[in-house]
Amino acid sequence: MSEADLRSFLSHVPLRTLRVGLYQWQFFDYGPRQAPTLVCVGGLSDTAITFFRLTMSLATVGYRVISVGIPQTETHDEFVVQFGALLDALGLASVHILGVSLGGFLAQCYANRAAPRVASLVLVNSFVETSFFEKTRLPRLQPEFLLKRKVLATFPSGEVELAIANSIDFVVTQLETLTGAELAARLMMLSQEAVIVPVSVPVMVVDCLDDVIVPERAREELYKFYPESRYALLKTGGNWPHLSRPDDVHMHVLVHFRALGVEPGDTNGAMVELGVDAPSSASLAAAAALVSASTAPAPVADDDDGFDLQGTVQTAVPVATKPAGGFSAWARYDSVADDRGRAFTAEDAYASARNESPAAKPSAASASFSTTSTFAQADDDDAEE
Repeated sequence: MSEADLRSFLSHVPLRTLRVGLYQWQFFDYGPRQAPTLVCVGGLSDTAITFFRLTMSLATVGYRVISVGIPQTETHDEFVVQFGALLDALGLASVHILGVSLGGFLAQCYANRAAPRVASLVLVNSFVETSFFEKTRLPRLQPEFLLKRKVLATFPSGEVELAIANSIDFVVTQLETLTGAELAARLMMLSQEAVIVPVSVPVMVVDCLDDVIVPERAREELYKFYPESRYALLKTGGNWPHLSRPDDVHMHVLVHFRALGVEPGDTNGAMVELGVDAPSSASLAAAAALVSASTAPAPVADDDDGFDLQGTVQTAVPVATKPAGGFSAWARYDSVADDRGRAFTAEDAYASARNESPAAKPSAASASFSTTSTFAQADDDDAEE
């Protein structure tokens, strides 16, 4: 991905900060105001900026995209309540949700509790059960550098394609912007024992077969949960295909929308881009009803999070007070080609893709990547001393 792409995105779409109750949400909001809305929720090490390429491409064709970072909630139920409060504060009655990894699991948790509000789900490298992951003991008591080292240990290493190496590098920089408390809260949600029930909304699964973070058993369990869903299995793409394969993810989302009859909005209409619209009083009142009444902390000032997020808009929303104010058919799999364009069953698609995947071979467009970061190196230096 190029630095120019990121700068172009940030020149059009500022980072917004909204406090609802005790939690602060950071998000980007772009696209036609009245268009169908896709809310993107990242995984363990994602922030809102990791969806910048998908946000720009989908907004260009007429969809509104809101990409959010996971707030400092420590349980699945807490996230569900706060996510609903955020949608209320933004005045969103119905949304499609795209969740990556942990974000996909949390999206399913929310859909189980608020199915009428969720129009559909797109699950990217996600899962339906947390028991497949190593549990982190007492993450709140562990130092920040140790938590980040634990997360980095799960990242791919060695020789990978250049696009995947760039996506890893980008996510590593975002991981370093997370505080120890934020990362500990996410690890607590990943460690919390939970098995969800299949959601009752349309589901599309986008899965990369070279994803090394989500175990293969977890993917198989996901396929069993949604045997009638649409599947897009990518032979390569790594853990963050929305960064390494944005065109493919964009195309599959469009196919999903067209299959549901979700038409794009008018790109010549009012656009949500500068992020200066304050939530309405009615929206804030609805959000306040979902969270316990308390006095929210003062607005958090801008700080340097490692990226030049120009034009950041900070909005504090205390609970106790209110401020004034295409594709015609499912015909293409990037990894599993089918001459007739039919939708495979989960078992057939998974088996076919596995059988057709060649052994990994170095290519001209490959790069050797190490997940050793600056804070890990500093810790090693201290140990040597």
